[in-house]
Amino acid sequence: MRYYPAFIDLADASVAFLGGSADLANKVRLLSKTPAQLVLYGAQIDASLEALVSDGKARWKRGEASDADLAAARFIYIASDDDAQRQALIARARETSALVNVVDVT
Repeated sequence: MRYYPAFIDLADASVAFLGGSADLANKVRLLSKTPAQLVLYGAQIDASLEALVSDGKARWKRGEASDADLAAARFIYIASDDDAQRQALIARARETSALVNVVDVT
């Protein structure tokens, strides 16, 4: 078995979404069904993410996540159309103890 399915308690958990790409919208929608605090970080976010923020599904902190923000996250999701930005975000996320997911690049 290559992949091991896991159930993770998200009560009192923070989930960070980095990059602002529309590709994060499905992850936010799915995780909005959990008790986790969902926080989007980025100077700009896609309109679909803005709609989720307006609906109260997540919060948006304009700008980059601080080291403390990332350290507090149980999960970190990354999606950016800019390869250099994506690689920098991956490097920062891997310095934490959080589970890291990078949305597929098409």
